Amino acid sequence: VAEERGCQVISVPERVGMNLPDTSLTGSFQRRNGAVALTVCELLAQTFSLDLAKCRDALLDVCWPGRWQEIAVDGGTLILDASHNAEGAKALEENLRTLDKRPVILAGTLGERRAADLMPVVARYAEEIQYADHWAGRVISAVERRGGERGSVILLTADHGESLGENGWFFQHGQSTAPELARVPLIVAAPGLEPARIRGPVSHVDVAPTLLALAGLPGLPGASGRALGEGLQAGGIHDDRLIFCDTDGESAVYGPDSWTRIGGSVASDTTAAPASPTRSESARLGDAGRWRPVDLDSRSLRGLEEYLERRAPLVAAGPMAPEHVAELRALGYLPPLEAEEIRSDEGSPASEKVSP
Repeated sequence: VAEERGCQVISVPERVGMNLPDTSLTGSFQRRNGAVALTVCELLAQTFSLDLAKCRDALLDVCWPGRWQEIAVDGGTLILDASHNAEGAKALEENLRTLDKRPVILAGTLGERRAADLMPVVARYAEEIQYADHWAGRVISAVERRGGERGSVILLTADHGESLGENGWFFQHGQSTAPELARVPLIVAAPGLEPARIRGPVSHVDVAPTLLALAGLPGLPGASGRALGEGLQAGGIHDDRLIFCDTDGESAVYGPDSWTRIGGSVASDTTAAPASPTRSESARLGDAGRWRPVDLDSRSLRGLEEYLERRAPLVAAGPMAPEHVAELRALGYLPPLEAEEIRSDEGSPASEKVSP
């Protein structure tokens, strides 16, 4: 309709790319709303006298009744939050983590239809945490009972995180190098280590050197990772090195409290994919555990460019054995077989042409 009437049609995602503005409201959805608001202000400023700097500052001081609204009641705290979708629920959870103590009351309004879509997402997330915590504890206890006099060294980590509504992705990974996908747990239990939460930049390349050092074995010559034992015993890892993370079409570098990423053809190993322009952005981790957009970090950008020049290209794994295909299908990485496929597979060759 707008085109028929001769109006200008603007795509906000194409206009701003990954450079979403910051706002006092939590969640990437609110940042996308902020991008729409700033785009409108920029267009109005072409005709009217409008201070764009004040528009940006106003996004940092948004007061929305019913959206993380704190009210003091008889020495306690009443929090009103009208979370009405999965994105809002995730933002609510992030805000709750910033509290020094649990609120007296948490009140919210949620329509029945919206609750029907939201609650399964929240329930699956809570169930996953409970399941992982239970079995991690069982594994650690079982290993420690069998550790003998020398004790045991246990290290638990994960290969990736999972999107729970960030940027419109639910229960997905591999599409980005964003913090919710790149930052994973690293749990170490070993003789001489006291329970503590350690801050500092670490990487999966540190796993092998750390295990060898804690076991009293010689390190690997030429390893790019570092043994973390001394930092774990000291209660902190003080290091300003850059740690790299990439997926096809996007590469990122993480520092102690910073994150910079590049997206586009320059970060892709898929030569058949159409060329796409280079995009880049930087963010910094704030005191409340939120990532805030900042000016592009030149040191991190140089490190990323050097990394992309020397990184090893991805290599296709080739055909997979039937038992491996069956294992992936059982884990949900491949769709279940239909009845016709099951009958035809009875006389299938020794390997199936499935490549990861």
